[in-house]
Amino acid sequence: MQNTRLSRIPSFIVTQIEEWLKNPWRSLASHTIGALTGFLIGVVIATYTGQTAVWDLPAAGVLVAIVELVSWYFYRPGTRSPIGMVFHTVKLGLTYNLILESFKLGS
Repeated sequence: MQNTRLSRIPSFIVTQIEEWLKNPWRSLASHTIGALTGFLIGVVIATYTGQTAVWDLPAAGVLVAIVELVSWYFYRPGTRSPIGMVFHTVKLGLTYNLILESFKLGS
């Protein structure tokens, strides 16, 4: 593939975000926002699939696939990117919320 300006834009954006996340305070803020976002996504998914019982199994399958993909990306050998760490924090918030919802429901 040719190295054009259009093909360099995504790598430039990712590099800029990773440089921005190297600041400890920004990293802490982005991890906090990521955990809360994952928690919110868990609340939304649990309430929506709870209302329409048809979506329980497909939603669980999609969530397991997403969690496993994020875990594979985060725990693979090599360097860990700051963006991958934020996605891992979102996954942790989502997983925590779904466990908490299961305890609330008693199942």
